[in-house]
Amino acid sequence: MERNDTWMFSVITIAQQLDYERAHDYLLTVQATDLGTPPLSNQALVNVTVTDNNDNQPIFTQQSYSARVSEDIPIGDSVIQVTATDLDSGNNGEVSYQIERGDRHQQFYIDPSTGTISVSRPLDREMVSSYVLQIRATDNGIPRVSNLAMVNIDVLDINDTPPLFMQSNYTAIVQEDKKPGWGVTKLTVSDADIAPNGAPYTFEILSGDVGGTFRVEPDGMVRTAAKLNYKLQSTYLLHIRVFDNGSPILYSDTWLLVKVIEESQFPPSVSPLDIWVGAYLDRFPGGEMGRVHATDPDQYDTLTFGLATKTPLFNINPVDGVLTAEPGLDTGRYNLNVTVTDGKYTSHANVRVTVEAVWEDMLQQAYSIRLNGITPHNFILSQRKGLLRALKSTLMKDTALISVQEAKHGYLDVLLSVKGGVEVERFNEALQSIGLNGVVLNCECLNEAICRQRIQLESERILTFATDVTSFVAPAHTHDLYCACKLGPTAAKEIVSRSCRLRMRGGRRFACPSQRARLHCLAPPLCSSDRPNHTCPPAAAPPPLAPPSITSSMLLDHLARAVSPSASL
Repeated sequence: MERNDTWMFSVITIAQQLDYERAHDYLLTVQATDLGTPPLSNQALVNVTVTDNNDNQPIFTQQSYSARVSEDIPIGDSVIQVTATDLDSGNNGEVSYQIERGDRHQQFYIDPSTGTISVSRPLDREMVSSYVLQIRATDNGIPRVSNLAMVNIDVLDINDTPPLFMQSNYTAIVQEDKKPGWGVTKLTVSDADIAPNGAPYTFEILSGDVGGTFRVEPDGMVRTAAKLNYKLQSTYLLHIRVFDNGSPILYSDTWLLVKVIEESQFPPSVSPLDIWVGAYLDRFPGGEMGRVHATDPDQYDTLTFGLATKTPLFNINPVDGVLTAEPGLDTGRYNLNVTVTDGKYTSHANVRVTVEAVWEDMLQQAYSIRLNGITPHNFILSQRKGLLRALKSTLMKDTALISVQEAKHGYLDVLLSVKGGVEVERFNEALQSIGLNGVVLNCECLNEAICRQRIQLESERILTFATDVTSFVAPAHTHDLYCACKLGPTAAKEIVSRSCRLRMRGGRRFACPSQRARLHCLAPPLCSSDRPNHTCPPAAAPPPLAPPSITSSMLLDHLARAVSPSASL
């Protein structure tokens, strides 16, 4: 409060935030009272007018709008109207609309004053089936304030595209001895329209089939309706029409040339198949075993494969003859009678499946060699038996092939197991006697440690190498190098238990502990360290070896000489 010689002044201030949208003006009654006795007072009216500020944004009646229109909607027709209100007054409350995004081809127009969205260009559901427009509502205040809403527009299909054949002309060949109902060919049809304007289709043979020899099924398969006779008629030219399911009904045409040939003259020729399966730990996960090969001199015969006796353990693909086995196949020998028919003749072939278990002790007696310049299929077909015979003749022990796999740079890894085991030196002598390189390992081990190779089979990664007459199915294998230490009072015993192994990592050199170390072998051979009772393997079962590199030509030449010294290739 202020005063001068005549008047006293009082200032009215704002106690709370004013809001124009709640109250445009206020009429205040102000009373002044003196301090006399008795006090006297007087009143005055104060009219406070609140001016508007652009402090509100436009608000849409919905955050998301939806509309459905037919794709043949005329240009200029309205689709939907969006509405936004602004609580501000005057220019601050005036709202205008615009399409912010979602209309790449400018097919819609929005009235900036009313918010009515209309079509500005023709719609085509086959090109764009739906639109999501982002609409911005902006007021006319300073500064301008805006808000967004989404408009989803689905374009409804009309039957405006006909069904189309994949080809305008088809050709098929049928033997005259086929029974009615034989599949001639499959007509493929597509329609850009969606249901119910597309499928299901209706086919009609318009001409070329006077006697009703053919029929077309709803899926487009053309079949014979009667037995054909090459001598009576050798060709048919069918004019075929397809109708869609829409309204109005649309259609398109194609032509099918059917050539009738003489009946089958020769039976199929089937090759017998010998399959060997290696089941690691007597567990086979199942899978592809090989493929039965069959030929037919009749050029246009279609061969179908099958099993003469159904079995739950094996299946054969009727089209390509691929034979598969179910999981849990027991060890033993299985004989399968495979049938191949061309529709008239049926041929048979024997498929012999031999399943053998691969145990851990076989890996301890295994040796890995590496061949160069030979494919696994060629090795299985032409060199496997010769290599095994040559090693058996030299070592005087049975040798088994337990894994074959392709390696990098065109090499082939072959994993062999010698029954009863054999020393490294003796195995090298056997290799060299048939003209192959010996095994050389280089781990750079120290303190008299011995370089060894550890081999493991990957039971879930089964490799199948199949030829026309034989197939080899076995797990893939991995190998890494480690240093086996000779320590303690029984230094001749090799420590190879897990706690005693010093594995190779990244080419680094590893040294065995010295004689004074706590790690040592006891008798009977137990590996002892901070963890006692780790059994060492028998001396007669040396670990596998790293693969030497042998070329395919070397192997062929020396196998021939080893098996028959006078043989020549």
